[in-house]
Amino acid sequence: MVGRHHQAAYVLELANRRRLHPFEDKRFGAANSNAAAGHALDGRSPVALLAAAGGVRGDAENRIKELKCDLAMDRTSCHSFLANQFRLLLHAAAFVLLSFVRRCLAGTELATAQVCTLQRKLLKLGVLVTESCRKVWLHFASSCPVRWLWPVLLERLRA
Repeated sequence: MVGRHHQAAYVLELANRRRLHPFEDKRFGAANSNAAAGHALDGRSPVALLAAAGGVRGDAENRIKELKCDLAMDRTSCHSFLANQFRLLLHAAAFVLLSFVRRCLAGTELATAQVCTLQRKLLKLGVLVTESCRKVWLHFASSCPVRWLWPVLLERLRA
């Protein structure tokens, strides 16, 4: 048995939530542990390790939710495979672009915003666009709550 990997399953119960269904507040996780080979749990219980890893899993699930719900990535209604593949490519490019914008907004109120919030507060705005041969001006309304954010964003995008 020395040196063999053992898999253990643990049940994480979320006690702070209001219980609607008997199994709603339980999360099941599995962890490989090889304490005999020197891979200890760093003094933490397996439940604590799984709870810490659950935050990472939850963040990945939030990114998938943003792709599916906010960017409508699952809208592949074309008949040809290549057209659907191209639509997925466009959705992935939009997600990468909005993730880059989110990173550029570090230190602002939108630093941890979801994609739908970035779309609503930065992209779906009523602005007057004036352009010349060398410049494009965006004229925001005086009551626009994020008009100060656009110069900050453009400066960070140029850097």
